[in-house]
Amino acid sequence: MKIALITPIYNEEESLPLFLTTLKKQIINNKHHSYSIVAINDGSNDSTAQILKEYQQQMGDFYILNLEKNLGQQAAIHKGLEYVQRLNYDAVIIIDADMQDPIDCIPKMIKLWEAGYRIVLTTYQNNPETSYLRRLLRRIYYFGLKIFTPILQNSTDFMLLDIKVLNEIMQTNNYPVLLRHEVHRFESLHILKIERNQRIFGRSKYTYLKMIKFGLLSIRRFLNL
Repeated sequence: MKIALITPIYNEEESLPLFLTTLKKQIINNKHHSYSIVAINDGSNDSTAQILKEYQQQMGDFYILNLEKNLGQQAAIHKGLEYVQRLNYDAVIIIDADMQDPIDCIPKMIKLWEAGYRIVLTTYQNNPETSYLRRLLRRIYYFGLKIFTPILQNSTDFMLLDIKVLNEIMQTNNYPVLLRHEVHRFESLHILKIERNQRIFGRSKYTYLKMIKFGLLSIRRFLNL
């Protein structure tokens, strides 16, 4: 089976070498499937593009999409999904490059897929870098989302999708696709609880403003506005 690992990246020059090295080890250790990395450089203005090019020369199936400007995480993921659709994959995994998504959970996600689940959605039980104020605001934020949308509290874009599910989601022609919103209309879904890692390098690019924009877009999408 062929699995594509899609990672949206924006100004992650510090974490990127460790992320790609760790991901490579995980891929090498799993002999049952073949893997490709699809890196979407979301208009980074640091050395992200150069680092990706260097690792592309070192690794096997490694594809780079360089976006001309920063479109945001959801749009970058959408571009990656469109690209993967044109190739012959059986499943996709979306994972961030900041090392907070636990790479060692990938084998668990794949085993659940092999067991028959078409979607493996992750929710985190902790957020090691979040202050009390940010945790409080997140609870209020997700409480509001829960009223209008099916999005689960503390769900993430770190997920596995069977290619048939991906194709059906992309047929909606919504741009950008909001996976955390879309996956809940499918029955064959498993929720995997994870522990997020401490951010080692830099600061989170997911600001309050971006979080609010995502929430408003989710509500509009759910209400068909």
